[in-house]
Amino acid sequence: MIELLDILRKSVLFSCLQENELQDLASKFVLIDLKEGEILFSRGDKPDSIYLVISGNVVSYLIDKNNQPEIIGNVEQGQIVGESGVLSNQPRMLSVKATTPSQLAQLSAERFKALCDNNPVILQETIKIVIERSQRTMNFIADESTQQWHIVIPANSQVSIKNFSIRLKKNLTNYQDISFFEGDDVDNIKEEMSRLGRHKNRMILLINSPEVLSELLELNKNNTIYLLADNQANVDVDLKILNLINNKKNKIYIKSELVILHSDDVEIPVNTIKWLEKASFSFHYQIKQNRDADYQRFLRFINGTATALVLGGGGAKGWFHVGLIKALTEMNIEIDAIGGVSAGAIVGACYLIDPEFNLVVDKLKRITSAFYRITKFKNLTWPLVSLFKSSDAIASLQEIFHEIKIEDLWRPFFCVTANLSMCCESVHYHGELPSLIMASNSIPGVLPPLIINGQLHYDGGLINNLPIDIMRNRIGNQNRIIASSLSTNSIDDTVYHFPQETNLIRFLMARFGRGKKSYPIIWDNFIKAILMGSSLKEQQNCQYADFVINSDLSHFSIYYLNKNQEQELLQLGYEEGIKLINSNVRIYNDRI
Repeated sequence: MIELLDILRKSVLFSCLQENELQDLASKFVLIDLKEGEILFSRGDKPDSIYLVISGNVVSYLIDKNNQPEIIGNVEQGQIVGESGVLSNQPRMLSVKATTPSQLAQLSAERFKALCDNNPVILQETIKIVIERSQRTMNFIADESTQQWHIVIPANSQVSIKNFSIRLKKNLTNYQDISFFEGDDVDNIKEEMSRLGRHKNRMILLINSPEVLSELLELNKNNTIYLLADNQANVDVDLKILNLINNKKNKIYIKSELVILHSDDVEIPVNTIKWLEKASFSFHYQIKQNRDADYQRFLRFINGTATALVLGGGGAKGWFHVGLIKALTEMNIEIDAIGGVSAGAIVGACYLIDPEFNLVVDKLKRITSAFYRITKFKNLTWPLVSLFKSSDAIASLQEIFHEIKIEDLWRPFFCVTANLSMCCESVHYHGELPSLIMASNSIPGVLPPLIINGQLHYDGGLINNLPIDIMRNRIGNQNRIIASSLSTNSIDDTVYHFPQETNLIRFLMARFGRGKKSYPIIWDNFIKAILMGSSLKEQQNCQYADFVINSDLSHFSIYYLNKNQEQELLQLGYEEGIKLINSNVRIYNDRI
């Protein structure tokens, strides 16, 4: 019951209640245990209860047109499920099952309705949950039923589509739900659409003519335009195409994305920003002319089966992310995009510039070593802007990432900073990788900020320590997200009792473990305290992920780890990743 009380205290929904109300509410719940794969309730069942997740993980899902389960949402610790049917008194809209051994607390529909009647805040928060989940369900149904046209057109006459077409068709063999049409005959396109009917709701149209593009946009309202560019050609876009993409008077929203082709000898793209500045592209892909892996990634995003990774902040605990990435790659789970904040941004960038595991580990060792040295005496500075200078850390990042720009990475990436000047989060999809990663790890008062356009940018974890919401908006509803959280929500059971003033003798005794009193670790407490403000946002964000890994890492320091602890964290991340994959084998096999 104590654990249930702790969950209720931290829950977004119930935290408004007083302690005596929470205790009374806890006594009305009934604990139930679910085995891995066990169904909690099915679509069409009578809504007789709501459920609060205490431990484990459950997912809501629908059966798609291929008679396979399609995950709609992920329900984590502290979140409720089953509320929609209870409030509407209508049969369950979705099925819910456990993906890991889970414990839930069950509250009858009558008691939950009474609770909402007596607590308007709980009712209001529940309605928000219902609306958000209903929107996700409706988006899924719309995506399943609407015919989607993915129109690829060269940016200018210098761009040859011949080789691109050959490679794309070769890689399409594994995508039975995607059809392909090449040519500028609109009548033939209409005929093909009529022939396919509802059997295939995704179609790639490879065309050359801006006039044909204009006609196609009138025929179908669910379009994505892919501007095909060649980075060896001039940075130039046909004016007719630009007018269609940028025409703000269009009655329909036209989504445009950028595909940049590169010769096989290119190690890393350059000058991507020049192409991105041509229009308001919502996404971009880097493709080597003859590298099938790049075409496969492009097709996974079209097919709604791409996998994006969101890596949260947590200082030295970032080694956990490395283990997770190792597990995913060993199990052949392709990572198609990464978003990160603080330590997560560092690990994500290390992986994306070279995914070979040993090289990722080597880079992270060099970076963490530099960050560990930040608080050394030699890095103290005049406390005008910060206590310590960040020159060693910046030098380490520049040595590893050189002058690479975020937009020039082969796979999509973003990192988050806290814009203190504007009191908001800033999401960086382009810009200098070393400096932006440094900004995403700069703790106010400890390290100086990054200045962008005269504004102060600090550690993104201050405002959004697990940016799943940003990734979901970026990749759409169908592509899946795996999120790795380093935050610790467990309660510290240590009973502290120590004098308010500490002299040298007490400091030395505590430092070398000779004292009888328990002292909190200053840097760990400082970082945990400034991240507390974003913990509510993190809980809310978890609903947008398909899978969230949130292990208890409370016994690891945020500030410093020795080599054995780093290896232990890496191994733990690896084991949690393998456990995630093994517990969702069928879902992964269906969607890869």
